[in-house]
Amino acid sequence: CTEEFELLHGSHHGLPDTLSFLNSLAELDTEHHPDRNIEKRKMREFKAAAGLFNWEEEIIVSRAPGRLDVMGGIADYSGSLVLQMPIREACHVAVQRIQPSKQKLWKHAQARKLSNGRESSTPVLQIVSYGSELSNRGPTFDMDLTDFMDGDQPMSYEKAKVYFAKDPSQK
Repeated sequence: CTEEFELLHGSHHGLPDTLSFLNSLAELDTEHHPDRNIEKRKMREFKAAAGLFNWEEEIIVSRAPGRLDVMGGIADYSGSLVLQMPIREACHVAVQRIQPSKQKLWKHAQARKLSNGRESSTPVLQIVSYGSELSNRGPTFDMDLTDFMDGDQPMSYEKAKVYFAKDPSQK
C-alpha cells in the first residue's frame, strides 16, 4: 500500500498495523479504485470516511502506541511506582486540513449550520471512528471549531468536559 502514498516525514517502520491503516486509507479513494473491496464499502464507517479527504492534498497520519499500566492497591493516587509496558495495539489517526469553503459537510452538519444561522465558511471538525458499531455508537462526529473557543482563546479543559457531558453520545 505504500506506493499509494509518498512519505514526506518519518517511516512506517514496517509495522503491520500501520501498513494496514495506510491500506485502509488507500481503499477510501473509491474514485481512483472503484473495484476495491466492495463488501467494505457497504460499512457505514467506510461510506462516511470515503468523502472526507481531498486526495490531492496532504494527509497527516500518526500512530500512538498502546501501553499497559500495572499498578497495585493504591498506587494510582499514593505516588507509588507503576510498571508501564508498551503493547502491540495502537491508535492510528489520519488528519487533513481543508479550507472551510472547500469542505464537504455531511447533511446533518449542513442542517445544523442552517438552523444555527452560522455562515458556511465556519470551520468544522469531522471525525469518523472505525469500529464504532462494535460499541453501539454512530461512526461520525462533527462540530464547529468555534464551539471549542472561549472568546478568542481555546476553551479550557473544564469547559470542554462540561460541553461533552451535555450529550452522552459525544463522550
